[in-house]
Amino acid sequence: MDSLHRDRTPVVYYHSVGKKNPNWKKNFLTIPLPFFEDQVEYISHKFRAISIKEFWAIRTGRLKPIKNSIVLTFDDGYLDNWIWAYPVLKKFGLKMTIFVSPDFVDKKGGVRPNLDDVWDKRAEISDLNQAGFLSWQEMRKMEASGLVEIQSHTMTHTKYFVSDRIDGFHHPGSDCLYPIGNLFPKGSPIILAIQSLRNYCRMDTLF
Repeated sequence: MDSLHRDRTPVVYYHSVGKKNPNWKKNFLTIPLPFFEDQVEYISHKFRAISIKEFWAIRTGRLKPIKNSIVLTFDDGYLDNWIWAYPVLKKFGLKMTIFVSPDFVDKKGGVRPNLDDVWDKRAEISDLNQAGFLSWQEMRKMEASGLVEIQSHTMTHTKYFVSDRIDGFHHPGSDCLYPIGNLFPKGSPIILAIQSLRNYCRMDTLF
């Protein structure tokens, strides 16, 4: 198969799935669950989802091209990837690759209830709290299914000074994910779990 055909695999990337948090300044990254499920169902009829590792093998000639292949990726490692996205993709037998920043992993999260637990009547929808980031245990459980691949999204997902040149200013109340990551690295996993995110730049009140 020629290289042109190998380049035809579409790569679709998501961030967050579920309920939009009106207090999160980046809630434009969240796709509501009904829309996501409709997309996944459509993809399942038209494509065969492969992992990023399989995609790399095809692009480098180590694996033969897979007909109608598609790559589904998720950036940042949000908890809702476990709560909503993983059960829906598993329902349709599709693979996903999640890019995680270890500094944002919830070290104390354990394995929290997700949509599978609701479907199996072990939990109610009201029991599902999507705010926050994935834990190592949840990632291992998803990987064990054979449908999920965990990859690196840098260690900190933050920005650092590279010169003494000033090209912008931080204003209170603006999106301050990167300053928080720099100043309070231990607080990274709970940033999205803070209810009053409009004021989350006042990190001195949280630590």
